[in-house]
Amino acid sequence: MNNRGEETPREILVVENNPADVRMVVEAWKGGRVKTHLTALRSGAEALAFLHCEGPHRGASRPDLVLIDLNLARKSGQDLLAAMKRDPHLRRLPVIVLTTSDARPRTSAKAGRFKRAYLPCLPSRSPTGDGITWPSSLHC
Repeated sequence: MNNRGEETPREILVVENNPADVRMVVEAWKGGRVKTHLTALRSGAEALAFLHCEGPHRGASRPDLVLIDLNLARKSGQDLLAAMKRDPHLRRLPVIVLTTSDARPRTSAKAGRFKRAYLPCLPSRSPTGDGITWPSSLHC
């Protein structure tokens, strides 16, 4: 809360190069119980500059949550995640990795060492046709 008793928005950084997927994330957060401010960036390199408050991102707010697409231009989502985990100022930020793959992630030298849980979130029509059906289980 700020000093006027208003809820301070949660800062969410979305790193996604597909505008349609960014719109889906924005729509998913609309109407939620938590007030949010989303910043969308298109590449891993731009995300690192944002997280380090460099260049045009000087003065950027530290995000409360980072959503990363694994398939990014210039610096992949896996490379961005690895860079964040190496940085003592960024490694504690909560991260959700987005992917459209229905395959369970492999444990690999690049991505697997940082994975804490896997939640397959493939967009599909809900039974009523009004949105996304989310999975009912979390795989750890």
